[in-house]
Amino acid sequence: EIPFFLFIMGVSTYISLRKYNFAWNRQTVWKIVRRALLLYLIGMAMRWYGKWWNGTQWDFSTLRYFGVLQRIALCYLAAGLFARMNMKPPPPAPEILPPVAPAWMAAA
Repeated sequence: EIPFFLFIMGVSTYISLRKYNFAWNRQTVWKIVRRALLLYLIGMAMRWYGKWWNGTQWDFSTLRYFGVLQRIALCYLAAGLFARMNMKPPPPAPEILPPVAPAWMAAA
């Protein structure tokens, strides 16, 4: 079973990158890298806040650099860049329909 938030992240990635017409350019790559970096930094901030809240000393040797949110960020980065390299824009709607579409639509 895939966790629901990972599924939603994949769907939202598709929706957010669709407005760039699935083109491989600097703007789409920057958006993927920026979002992954932001997720990673939010995960690190949550760990630092937890240490501060508990009153423990800030020690970088005990800090988890690869917590759950950080791993999601790295997977998002890898999946987003991989998808950008291999994804082609979907064909327009009329090309998806079979050539006989008007005949069976008229018969119905």
